[in-house]
Amino acid sequence: MTGTEILIYSLFACSIIVACLFFGFANDLNDPKFFRISLRIALLSFVIGVIIELTQVINSKPGISLIIMSIPIIYLGFFELLRRIFIAWKGIYPYAPSTADAMGAYPIGGIWTNYPKNRKTMWTDYLFNAALLIIPLVTIIGIIYLINHIS
Repeated sequence: MTGTEILIYSLFACSIIVACLFFGFANDLNDPKFFRISLRIALLSFVIGVIIELTQVINSKPGISLIIMSIPIIYLGFFELLRRIFIAWKGIYPYAPSTADAMGAYPIGGIWTNYPKNRKTMWTDYLFNAALLIIPLVTIIGIIYLINHIS
């Protein structure tokens, strides 16, 4: 394995780790400042993916590098879409419960995000969190599946 390949695969790992961190800090993504910073990081990952794809540094099927490096921006896109749907549906910001949260309990919140004192965890918060995990994952797997079967 060459040094270039090690660098590229390290970038792939960073992209996946960043997406996992976004999932872990999902409650903080409700903070506009944190979301903008996250979006910049995701855009940087996407641009690196475009560069890797255009230069064909590694020998892979066309599109795979771009998809892997786009995981953070795909996640943020679905987060924003689901957040807007949730706000339109419930009229409040969504909460991504952790395993320590109980139904009807007060949200723990994030590092930069606090919820109103009268806000309680609802079943729709669990639905939001599940959708936030499943929809981007299925989308990415589906795109990779299509790329593998088209080319």
